[in-house]
Parts: sequence; C-alpha cells; structure tokens
Amino acid sequence: MTWPRKIASSTLHALGLIFGKILPLLATVTIVGLVVAGTKSLRSRPADETIFLYNATQGYDKQSIPSDQLFAFASATLSEPSKKMLAEVATELKKSQPSKIIVVGHTDSIGDAAMNQRLSQERANAVRRQLLLAEVESPSLIAVGVGDRFPIVDQATCKGKPEPELIKCLDKNRRVEIWSRPAQ
Repeated sequence: MTWPRKIASSTLHALGLIFGKILPLLATVTIVGLVVAGTKSLRSRPADETIFLYNATQGYDKQSIPSDQLFAFASATLSEPSKKMLAEVATELKKSQPSKIIVVGHTDSIGDAAMNQRLSQERANAVRRQLLLAEVESPSLIAVGVGDRFPIVDQATCKGKPEPELIKCLDKNRRVEIWSRPAQ
C-alpha cells in the first residue's frame, strides 16, 4: 500500500471511530467531563451550556426521586424503605434493558458548593451501588453528582426564611434522577 492510501485508510478509520463510537457517548462524556472539570468552572458556565447538558440526554427516559424518599437530610446513606423502592425501579430497568443508565445526584444550595458537590456524588454513587446489587445490567451505568447546579426551585423564592422553612422550601432541588437510554 502506498503512503497516500495509508493516510486515506487511517483517516477513514479515525472518522469511523469518531462517528461510530465517540459521538454516541457525548451525553455521558459531557456530563462526566463537566463534573470532573470542577465546581468553580461549572458554576461559571453560561446558561446555554447548561441547557446543552440536559438536551444531551434527549432520547433518555427519566425517573426523578425526591431525596427525602431516599436519604435523611445532608446524608448519603440509603434508608431501608428506599432500598425497597429502588428494588422496584431496578425491576423496571431490568425489563427495559437500557443501553445506558446515568444516575444524577442533586442537592439544594444550603451549605458550600464543595460540600454539595461531594454529597450529590455520594448520593448518586449510593443509588448506583443499589442498582448494581439488584443486578441491573447495562453496558454503561454511571453516577454523576451535579451539586446544586440544576435547581427546580430558585433560591430567591426561599430567601430570608428560617432554616427549617428554608429546608422545606428547597426540598424539590434535593433529588436523584435516573436517566436510561432504551436499547436500540
């Protein structure tokens, strides 16, 4: 094979890898990459990149579970009733046999960003571990903590409330989402 043909062959191989293997993983890589990038840089991301992150999960089914059904406040230890609930979720996931599952942990904005990032990751890891214990099989089952970056309730809505009311006001922000991509 002459050198121009080798280059053309290598280029076609590289393009095949990019379009066949790399692009389908963009949603997973984007979420994981943003988390690995660090809390400070994530907080400074423009709104359109935040929208892109969630749009990257198009084609996924989403289950959102309020954290108070899974964990005590500021804890990443699953309660016994939550383990039973996750067993039911696992049964449904096993039936659908998704090709990818992303467990995303969210917190409220109470406390500092680093603590919330760590707590959200620990919660996502706890749910992932429970799904693995329930023998959920997926070629890609990852856990991602996003801290308080994707709130449902705006902090300004709850501003000035005493702590017990503030905790209650922000409870919708504390959740774990299970994104699953149906097998194709």
